[in-house]
Amino acid sequence: MANFKKMLGQMQKLQQEFMKKQEELKGVEITGESAGGMVKVVMTCGLEMKSITIDEEIWKENDKEMITDLITVAVNNAIKTAQEKMNSELSGLTGGLGMDLPNMF
Repeated sequence: MANFKKMLGQMQKLQQEFMKKQEELKGVEITGESAGGMVKVVMTCGLEMKSITIDEEIWKENDKEMITDLITVAVNNAIKTAQEKMNSELSGLTGGLGMDLPNMF
């Protein structure tokens, strides 16, 4: 019974550390790009959009579909980068337990 209580205490501590780290990472900004950096999206790891920058050359093309496609690609790249950052940072807390903690809490 003592081992179970100890293990439970360790899991609760791990959960608290995990949640604290997750909250810290929500404010970390990352950038997603498309068209060789001509479209840039800045967002947080908490998936809050901060800004979109579109190079002047793209506006000259005057192709609405291309512009929306480039924005979509940049946003998707930013989301992927944010998720990878979160997974990378949070996996360090598991100590190689092989657990998918983001889905556990």
